[in-house]
Amino acid sequence: MESLSYNFFSTLWYLGLMLALKLSLDWYGQQLTIQRITVEKLNAEVNFLRAQVNPHFLFNILNNLYALTLKKSELAPDVVLKLSEMMEYMLYDSTDEKVLLEKEVTYLNNYIELERLRFSGETPIRLTINSELNGQEIAPFLLLPLVENAFKHGLSKQPDHSWLNVDIGLEKSTLTVIIENTKPRSAISKCKGGIGLVNLRKRLKLLYPDRHHLELEDRKNTFLAKLVIEL
Repeated sequence: MESLSYNFFSTLWYLGLMLALKLSLDWYGQQLTIQRITVEKLNAEVNFLRAQVNPHFLFNILNNLYALTLKKSELAPDVVLKLSEMMEYMLYDSTDEKVLLEKEVTYLNNYIELERLRFSGETPIRLTINSELNGQEIAPFLLLPLVENAFKHGLSKQPDHSWLNVDIGLEKSTLTVIIENTKPRSAISKCKGGIGLVNLRKRLKLLYPDRHHLELEDRKNTFLAKLVIEL
């Protein structure tokens, strides 16, 4: 009788173990599928960003370039070069999962310099790099949405008496980006909205889970964005 009872409970324990193992394998398989779908969706979003050129931005740059060529300005070749470098980065350099931080910052600088053409020379637009970038790598197109937001909802809404400061610092492997710009007098808060920022939040969550902090502040007269990433 004891032998039958022992065999019964042994068999029951074995079946329970097999069931638990199967459920674990099924759960693991589901997690892999979810992860694969998430990565594929993320890659699709990155490819969309890579292929997307803001039509208003491109239209403005081409108009400015046309005006410069009519004036035979010495700035025209530099504009062509910066636009070419941006397109090369978008089409080729950013195809990897990570790029050199230096290239991402160069892309950002070219964008700022081309946007600068829309404003008077008296509009303070400043990009400051406070440290060596030391060959660090970053996922592409993480910095641009914050600067785009500053131009779109800040400087473009009130070109007069506006300014933009972009500060980039790297301490060991911690990247800190602080962007502050003037706020239009009649502005409606855009800090937490917009497809660009929504997409940025999703990408940061997927690419740098528990390794990033994004802070957006809608102040009385300015917008401030602070992004910290553990690369």
